[in-house]
Amino acid sequence: MNYPEAPRLDLVENLHGTDVADPYRWLEDAQDPRTITWLSAQDTLVAQACAEWSTSSHWESRLRDLMSAGAISPPIWRGERAFFMRRTAEQEHALLLTIDPDGTERV
Repeated sequence: MNYPEAPRLDLVENLHGTDVADPYRWLEDAQDPRTITWLSAQDTLVAQACAEWSTSSHWESRLRDLMSAGAISPPIWRGERAFFMRRTAEQEHALLLTIDPDGTERV
């Protein structure tokens, strides 16, 4: 495998009297052209590796099945109300809901 090169910066900051090296700070900036290029190369590397896995289609199918089941978090009680997160099979992201004392659910 040819891993993408990640140039190291000669960057050292003094934080509260301690020198801290941060050679990969450029990766923290999602708009930096170096970051964009590096992430694209990483995506290509992963895609090439996954293409060689003989069972990848099985795992992709299994993960889709598991994710399509939806999810619900345990409730957190605040006073007489319970708060919880719920994601149905059709939703990409969970919603925060509350249950009022009378049992009514609200987003």
